[in-house]
Amino acid sequence: MGHVYQATDTRLGKTVAVKLLNPSLKSDPTTTELDFKRRFERECAICAALTNENIVQVSDYGMTPEGQPFYVMEHLEGQTLEQVLKQETKLSVERTKQIMKQVCAGLRSAHEGVRFKTPQMETDECIKIIHRDLKPANIFLVPTELGERVKVIDFGIAKVQSLNLENMTLASSFLGTHHYSAPEQFDSQGQLDERADIYCLGIILYEMLTGADPFGLKTREQRVAGESWIKAHLLKPAQPLRSQVGCEHLPPGLERIVERCLEKHPDRRFPSVKALAQALDIEHETLPNSLVATSRKNLAGMTQTLSEIPVHFQQSESLAQVRQWLQAHLKRAVSPIQSKAGRASSHSLNDLSLSSKLSIVNSQLIERCRTELAFHIGPIASLVIEQALINRQYQQPKKFIEVLSHHIPDDDTATHFRRTLLSPTPTQLG
Repeated sequence: MGHVYQATDTRLGKTVAVKLLNPSLKSDPTTTELDFKRRFERECAICAALTNENIVQVSDYGMTPEGQPFYVMEHLEGQTLEQVLKQETKLSVERTKQIMKQVCAGLRSAHEGVRFKTPQMETDECIKIIHRDLKPANIFLVPTELGERVKVIDFGIAKVQSLNLENMTLASSFLGTHHYSAPEQFDSQGQLDERADIYCLGIILYEMLTGADPFGLKTREQRVAGESWIKAHLLKPAQPLRSQVGCEHLPPGLERIVERCLEKHPDRRFPSVKALAQALDIEHETLPNSLVATSRKNLAGMTQTLSEIPVHFQQSESLAQVRQWLQAHLKRAVSPIQSKAGRASSHSLNDLSLSSKLSIVNSQLIERCRTELAFHIGPIASLVIEQALINRQYQQPKKFIEVLSHHIPDDDTATHFRRTLLSPTPTQLG
């Protein structure tokens, strides 16, 4: 997208970085020089308004005498994540989390939007910014006495979202990097939002943890064609994180986080970088400990049984194994519910889900709710659903899903849960 040069700000006497953008950005024959300049200045002014400590600061912008656009940024000492990965191949879980949480903090301020006024542009709107070109080369790591400070750089092709401003970019063609682009970025009519950036973060997370790409395309011998990346993003499922050589030890919860970032449909991804950062924050090295913590918070009366979950489960254990243990050992806690429902105590949790309530709640909807809820609170989702079904009768899906969403601590994630389950695809109650 251009070249970066070290320069000196003669007015302030400090070192800065100047990025000259490629002239091809204004090659659209339908765009006049005046229109291009107006759009360029608008996007630079908006990006300059971002003042988050995890975003590189833009201090000036303009055009060279030859008409080439440029902008001025703070000068950073350090390395890009791309350079680090070339040296180290992959990073530790803890370092990966620390870097990614800082990236999320920077992106959050852009996604939530900025308000500002300039002589050329006056608006009271909160203008949201989508990066659209997140990749290791655009994540800069600055060593400090307190650890690595992460800076997201190159918002130069950012997509500005606004209700009243034109939703345009500096060129009508695809902008971004094929390797790190969300499926919807290849749709010229597609509407992009922050979830496109979350998909890109999923690829970066995958590569930081494994040293490989999610689709098995990269090799040392040859360059991967853009068409191959496009096909993979649109059609090819990502390989499980822990299936990569030397990655069997990675926590299952972390694998699920990456999988969710890489969902093909935006609605299946994390709804925001805030939700992604929170998921990284609460992800533990072993599943049972986090399961106990979540269950104690969400299911009163079950804490005694949950506290007995054995500590011998290792992070390599599958979710199915933990669920199997729960189903075998939680019958004591579930028996009052079974008795109240008039069922024999020998019924399993799966039997309970296909109860007499099916005249109100369709079994397909129950299973969708169970799968989605389990992602957020673990295998204990089955008990939450059984308790909800037995304690009350629901005449419509909305109320049932609303009650289940109350067991998800994060508001954004709970909203995403409701939106996903209330989409037209689930079988309606009836």
